Amino acid sequence: LPGGTTEARLDSQQASLRPIICREQVDRMIPDNMDLAVTPLAPTRARPQPVEELTGNIRSICGDFEIEPPDPGSGRVNGDGSTMSVSRFETAIISLNAKRVLRDKRMIRRDPGEHLFLVIQDKGNCWIHQNETSGRLAPGDMYLVDSAHSSEFVYNGVDARQVSIHLPRSEMLHRFGAICTGGIAIDRSDPLFVAMRAVLTKIFSDDASVAPHHGEAFLSILGAYFRSVEHQEALQDRTSKGVLSRALSLIDRHATDPD
Repeated sequence: LPGGTTEARLDSQQASLRPIICREQVDRMIPDNMDLAVTPLAPTRARPQPVEELTGNIRSICGDFEIEPPDPGSGRVNGDGSTMSVSRFETAIISLNAKRVLRDKRMIRRDPGEHLFLVIQDKGNCWIHQNETSGRLAPGDMYLVDSAHSSEFVYNGVDARQVSIHLPRSEMLHRFGAICTGGIAIDRSDPLFVAMRAVLTKIFSDDASVAPHHGEAFLSILGAYFRSVEHQEALQDRTSKGVLSRALSLIDRHATDPD
């Protein structure tokens, strides 16, 4: 054989036998341009139906709520309610084009709240009113709703889908303290928001066998978020008290100084 041909063949064979390293699981690859903050977590299964049918379905999943259809005269709504297991928590997927959904004190007495609902706006928009506060949810936004307090969800007849993770109220109260009750929006500008959304995307896309570990990771990040909120509120409280104290001192000084 001509010089060098055997070595070239050997090099070529060895190169073909080298393993190709894939640094990501093929079935879990996420495009580089995917925005985890707004990536949908669940599909829409909405269908036209009588409002009483959807109301009964949602009551069996989430508790006592009342649905006001977009056209009260028709008595019909386009929607659906289903459940799935996310980590160790029951999760509801609610799609609807209602005018609004509400839960008042009468419903709470009839069906006491035992859960906090982590509501993730998966499609469309919604206004949430709870505990004398209001917040607008756009796709990707999150709000922790307290079933022990009156609440109102306003959709104005626009198609919307929400993912609601049901967290046991007593367990969360023991774990996080009172800050998690009464209704609280998760600030989208907080870096921990991005971390929570990333873990949620992982939970909804991964195999159920590893979801419990991700679920615990999510609760740890949620707890860190609450501690951060408490710290910020404490700083604001100390600052406002300091300003008030200085103002009172100035008032007292000028009140005793004739000049």
